[in-house]
Amino acid sequence: MSTTTTVTVQHRQPLGLNLEPRIGQLDKHGFLFGKKLTASMSPLLHDVVYQELGLNWEQIRLDSTDMNLFLRLIRDPKFYGMCSLSGTTRLGHPANHS
Repeated sequence: MSTTTTVTVQHRQPLGLNLEPRIGQLDKHGFLFGKKLTASMSPLLHDVVYQELGLNWEQIRLDSTDMNLFLRLIRDPKFYGMCSLSGTTRLGHPANHS
C-alpha cells in the first residue's frame, strides 16, 4: 500500500525570524507570545496532546512583545492560535473572527 501526500505551496511574507524551517515541517502551529516564558509548561503540554491525537502541530515559545511581529505571525496560513504571557487571552486566526 502506498501513500500520496499533496503539498500546496502558498506565497507568504517571510516572518523575519529563523522559524520558517521549523514551521515548514508542521501542519499547523501556534505561539506562546510574551516575555519571560522559559518556565511555561504550555508548549510541552500542547505537544503531549498533539502527539496523542496524531497531529503534526506545535505551540512555539516566542519571547517577544513586538506587536508588528505579532501582526505578521497571525497571517500565516498554518497559524491556529496564540496565547499571551498570562495565558488568559487566546487569540485565534483572523479568519475566525467576525
